[in-house]
Amino acid sequence: MEMQIKNRWTEKVIYETEAETLKEAVEKAVKEKANLSEANLSKACLSGAYLSGANFSGANLSETDLFRANLSGVDLSKANLTGAYLSEANLFFLKMDKKVFKQIIEEWFGWEVAE
Repeated sequence: MEMQIKNRWTEKVIYETEAETLKEAVEKAVKEKANLSEANLSKACLSGAYLSGANFSGANLSETDLFRANLSGVDLSKANLTGAYLSEANLFFLKMDKKVFKQIIEEWFGWEVAE
């Protein structure tokens, strides 16, 4: 089946491939070093996905299931992670800005982070 990943703002297709699932399409894109900045992956099931080194800067990952996903070295700067499920995900060497860090700390631990 033809799968497309679109820009979150313009809806322009930024990556397309033959895949059975969106997870498989995203893993292919990452393996091919596709630029997934500003991708719309809201509510995607990426549980257990190997995403190491991906560029998700500015991407919409709200309510995305990233349980046990390998996010090592992923660029999450300016990404939207509101409601994303990150339990047991590999978060080593993440690149993120203060806003993303604040989202992760507040949602994971329930701690309030001062501005």
